[in-house]
Amino acid sequence: MIYTLNNVTSKSFDGYTFGESLNQVNIFFGQNGSGKSALSNWIQGIDPDHTRVFDTQYVDRNIRQRSTIEGTNLIVGKNQIDRTDAIQQANEILEFLNSDTSTQHAITKLKANLVNEMNKIMDQVKKDFDTSVIKQKPNAKQDPIKALQLWYEEITRYQDVKSDVSSAKEIDVELSKITTLKNQLNPILQNLDSKREIQFANHMKKVVIKPESSVADVVVKWLEQGRILHRLDEQDDGENEECLFCGSQFIVGDVKMHVSERIDSEYAALQKAIAKFQTDLKAALVEIQSLPSSEISNEVILDAKDSISLILQTLQKKANSTESVIALKDGIFDGIHNLNFEVAKVSASLVTCEQQYRREQANIENLAKRKIGQQLKASLTVQEQATQLIDLLQKRKYENISLALSRKYLEKLESDTSDLLGFKNLVNDTLASIGLGFRLEFNRIKTSTFDAVINSENSIIDINSLSEGELRLIAFVQFYFGLFSEYGVNAQTHVSKKMNPTISTIVLDDPITSIDSNNRYFMTSVINSFLSEFKSSDINVFIFTHSLFDFHNIAYHSGEETSHYRILKDVTGHSKIELLSKTSFKT
Repeated sequence: MIYTLNNVTSKSFDGYTFGESLNQVNIFFGQNGSGKSALSNWIQGIDPDHTRVFDTQYVDRNIRQRSTIEGTNLIVGKNQIDRTDAIQQANEILEFLNSDTSTQHAITKLKANLVNEMNKIMDQVKKDFDTSVIKQKPNAKQDPIKALQLWYEEITRYQDVKSDVSSAKEIDVELSKITTLKNQLNPILQNLDSKREIQFANHMKKVVIKPESSVADVVVKWLEQGRILHRLDEQDDGENEECLFCGSQFIVGDVKMHVSERIDSEYAALQKAIAKFQTDLKAALVEIQSLPSSEISNEVILDAKDSISLILQTLQKKANSTESVIALKDGIFDGIHNLNFEVAKVSASLVTCEQQYRREQANIENLAKRKIGQQLKASLTVQEQATQLIDLLQKRKYENISLALSRKYLEKLESDTSDLLGFKNLVNDTLASIGLGFRLEFNRIKTSTFDAVINSENSIIDINSLSEGELRLIAFVQFYFGLFSEYGVNAQTHVSKKMNPTISTIVLDDPITSIDSNNRYFMTSVINSFLSEFKSSDINVFIFTHSLFDFHNIAYHSGEETSHYRILKDVTGHSKIELLSKTSFKT
């Protein structure tokens, strides 16, 4: 409780200290401008968290009238007013969300555009692949994003579809190219195997005497010496002779002819073989030129040519000197073998590719579906429209979430009226106790608001029929009702109450205005009834009024717990307080 007024500093009060002790109920009278509001504000500021104030601002914050078709509609209490404002705001949001169809219109338009683009690409691919059995994905119009995803899955769905062609005609073209390449990819020197290479090496090492050569002359001279030794000239060619060295019998003429033929035939055979191999090698050089450079690397071709050139040089060298022993360089045939290996590898690859195209010709629809998926994924128009549609669908999702949350919030606001029943009964008990002829009833549409109903006629009062005083009276009852931490309504509709223990100070600042003097009696009765309930509590009550009538009648019979004061200004404009005895202002 506040027991003294020390060092009051507020507007016209300048460090003022009142020497008298305060009472539980303290009523201050003063003309307008005397300093009542200054003192009231100072008292409110001592412990604002535990102070409750009733003034005109409280009435404005806690009573709202609304015009309805049926008549007056009241919203009572700041929380209810705030809740009503929240309901109105929620309704406005719901109305806006329900009326704003721009997102849905944009979604519908984008869906149509995206489906049209998908159909355009699909139709062109079907035409390119000469097929009519492919259809658009199910529910593409309703969900083009899902349809687009299904088309993307076609890209990797078929394990046997690998070609990157854009039409059935391209497959025919590719097959024709493969046939041409296969015809061009022929290995060179196909009969050049390891056996022939060994034979070739042996021939290069073998000494073959050239007829009429210096070697042949030596042999002839040796034979002449043999003839002399055997006295063959003395013998006929057909006679048998016995070799003087080994004793073998021989026919002179046959020996002479055999030696001569042996020299001529071996030399001729070697030269013939060399010429034949040279012809084959030169033909191979021509064949190399016809190999497709797009398939066989230039390096491999050059190595093969080098090998052939080296072999040709070796052959020519042997042809020129058959009696010479010529050793071959290591790897002389490698270039040829490497080329043939490359030709074989490329040929095998072409065969595999040809088989792939043949399979895809037999499954042209799968290839077409794959191409549709690829073109849809590569289309900038499709990607842009799909991205925009996904964004709009996400936006609409959030709007629907907002709509659902707003509806749920609105339902909660509109259903939260349980705390108003006790208040209604309290107001009506109070109105009945002081003899007012109307009561409050819940509005049948908005149960968080009240209709003022005339008791005798049971009809709703017109909005202009409630006076300022009646509104302040209802607001004061609402203020009074808010001073309790617990309340309940029993079967007889009487209200049981428990004072809020956190309240230490109550301030009534001009609770009765001059606007509605007709209801002054009723308001005074309610205030006096209100004050009588606080006699046994530790709550300070401060009442400020500019009306002598109210000053005389409010709490006049409340006993020793009440003190009356007058606020006035001195000649310097400073406010001061006087304690008045009951006899000093008794009328």
